[in-house]
Amino acid sequence: MAWSSGLARARLRLFALESLARRHWQGLRFVGIPTSEQKAARATALRIPLTSFTPHRQIDLTIEGADEVEHGTLNLIKGLGGALLHEKIVASNSRRLPIIDWIEE
Repeated sequence: MAWSSGLARARLRLFALESLARRHWQGLRFVGIPTSEQKAARATALRIPLTSFTPHRQIDLTIEGADEVEHGTLNLIKGLGGALLHEKIVASNSRRLPIIDWIEE
């Protein structure tokens, strides 16, 4: 099977965070729990309010990207980054967890 790697993950993260920031500026109320220092810095720059996992044990929605996806299946690899443990803790306590992959042709 052929696998795609998340070459465009940075673009996807930026798109997702900017979209959430626009919705927040338009009045949608939410707080974010970043799963890495990089995500926290970018969310802060976009004025997305952040919190920690401690006061929010149940998370409504976590949006993640796949590191690699096997074409033609739903098999994927997560955890090639440095924040794997924190990502797993947040994901396992989320009511909904869409995994997004962006394949550039």
